Amino acid sequence: MFKMLIRRCVRALGYDFYPLSKGLGWGHDPWRDMQRVYSSAHRPTVFDVGANIGQTVILCEKFLGPVPICCFEPDMDAFTKLSARVGDRSHVRLFNLALGPQNGTAVLKRQESSAMTSLLEPGDGWGQVRSMDEVELRTIDSICEEIEVRRIDLLKIDAQGYDLEVVRGSVEMIKSGEIRFILMEVNLVPMYQGQGEWDSIYRTMVDLGMRVQAVYPLVYVEDHPTYMDVLFENTNFRSMK
Repeated sequence: MFKMLIRRCVRALGYDFYPLSKGLGWGHDPWRDMQRVYSSAHRPTVFDVGANIGQTVILCEKFLGPVPICCFEPDMDAFTKLSARVGDRSHVRLFNLALGPQNGTAVLKRQESSAMTSLLEPGDGWGQVRSMDEVELRTIDSICEEIEVRRIDLLKIDAQGYDLEVVRGSVEMIKSGEIRFILMEVNLVPMYQGQGEWDSIYRTMVDLGMRVQAVYPLVYVEDHPTYMDVLFENTNFRSMK
């Protein structure tokens, strides 16, 4: 009882504490969670959808080492910076294209901040389109067949509201157990028109055999819960490939 009262007081101040022997556990940081799963003996293959300027590559290197990572970024300005920052790494492959539910082309709505650029129109109060560019659109299923990737250990998706459409382009690999984890951003406010909503995302993922493994701390904007990262694990993943 005394320990519970102490913890309540600490939480009231905006903090928390955990037993050192157990560590932080799941749901605090996705990269530490991946570090827990994958030892140095197993080099996981990572797909970074919405690579922007290479933030995920840096995190992968910090927590997982120089693991094979395929980065997808359709915005040419961001792709140029991505190439300059991590393009010389032998374990990194860069693709200047968008991923979605089918192969073809799509119109990229570029905003002032490349981090907000999307294939979707921004919602009210969430930016303004400053230019539009036609970009190549591919599915993960087709890309993996083309470049002969047989397993994705972590599929990280940050596609600014288009995340569910990216998943729909990877259904074959998910159902065949060739994708283990999917880390995706979920918007809780209408940041983009036609964005995937949490209820649709959750239902789709469950129907594909994915289960929620971790939900990471909510990000608040002006005291409103705005988005969160969710880690799904494939119940059909085949560990030996």
